[in-house]
Amino acid sequence: MVTRSVKAIFSEGVLIPQESLDLEEGENVILSVVGQSVERSLEALRASAGAWKGTNDPEALKESIYCSRSRNSRPQPRL
Repeated sequence: MVTRSVKAIFSEGVLIPQESLDLEEGENVILSVVGQSVERSLEALRASAGAWKGTNDPEALKESIYCSRSRNSRPQPRL
């Protein structure tokens, strides 16, 4: 089974693919639909804007990442 993602437009009750599907006439397929509503995405973005402000210290996060990397680094290669 080959899985592939293809963008499509929904118009008058029909999905219209935006690229060739390389299918034979009458071939059965399984369709998964993931909507991409711009309005809903913008609404969610605006609702979450600033939610993390003041909850994290960027400098402490960077220090934690660098410290973790130095302790768990790969062993030195043999020469």
